[in-house]
Amino acid sequence: MTESAHVAEYMKIRRYVLSLAVKAREKSVQIPTTMELSRKFGVSRQTVGKAMKELTRDGYIIGRPGIGSFTNPKRIEGSQSACALSIPTIGIVISDGMLIHLDEYQAKTLSAVLKLLPEMPAYVRLLNLSSSNAEIICKDLENEQLDGLFWIGARKSHEPVIRELSARRFPLVVNSVYDSGCADRVEFDFEQAGYDCAALLIKQNKTGIVFLGDTPPWNIPAVGIRRAFREAGVPLNEKLFLPRSGETLTQFRSLLNFGYPVDAVYNPIFLYTEIRDILRETESDCSLIANQLAVSHDPAFHGMVLHLDFERLAAEMVRLLKARLAHPAASPEKVLIPIECTILEQKKQEGGLL
Repeated sequence: MTESAHVAEYMKIRRYVLSLAVKAREKSVQIPTTMELSRKFGVSRQTVGKAMKELTRDGYIIGRPGIGSFTNPKRIEGSQSACALSIPTIGIVISDGMLIHLDEYQAKTLSAVLKLLPEMPAYVRLLNLSSSNAEIICKDLENEQLDGLFWIGARKSHEPVIRELSARRFPLVVNSVYDSGCADRVEFDFEQAGYDCAALLIKQNKTGIVFLGDTPPWNIPAVGIRRAFREAGVPLNEKLFLPRSGETLTQFRSLLNFGYPVDAVYNPIFLYTEIRDILRETESDCSLIANQLAVSHDPAFHGMVLHLDFERLAAEMVRLLKARLAHPAASPEKVLIPIECTILEQKKQEGGLL
């Protein structure tokens, strides 16, 4: 086992014992034996011994010869107020729980949630997962002894975990485009956003829409676009809907070079600087469709802007979790956050367009 793995397992044991101590409040409860903890976490007795030794040194547990180790309520009372002891501990997992950094979307979502959780009130625990195996993930989350969990950007591969946690009536709110149907879920309404953008373009008689990444889960807006064209009775050129692959941008460049009429580009995947470069190379000009995060990095952007309300997303996530904590057996709720679509005209400067 590597040194980093030793540290990760040691911290899991430390958090587990500290959670036992906090939940015990004024009581002194017995800690599982070294052998039991070794089996529970699948680590060596030496790793358990290191964690227990430091917890004893820090005063969180007390050893009683011939009996075992017990939590020290005086140490907990000294570090937290009596009121704080009743505050729930809420965990947060982002994506697969193994990210080395957050993208802008993930960071905005996490930031909005973190602003609201202290007002809930709640303790917050940011979690890293040690495996992609559903059984191991469930075991690790159980050992964290959380009162509830936010899972931001859960993937389809996590559905078995979400189903298992829901079956246990564990308070869980998922932010994901994948709908397991068994857990509370909050997500932006990307399908309706695609519909609204398409409806605006149809009114402007702009029907040549390129969609970059017509592959799940990125193609949710494409469902709305197709619905808008179908309801308007306007033909849609499906050749402009390009599946996600290593050749997507090459195919997009070819469409422009071959003279396909393109009025707008809906791009849920690639950097807009890449799209802008292709438009410049092919001497093409068309409207772009992007959320406000992408637009903020492109001074020359013109087209449709999708406004993602992260504060509203976070508020709904917190509301659902509070309700789930109060009523664990309630039916799961699905909330879709509307996305406002506005038009940003091409900026002008002295002497012409930018």
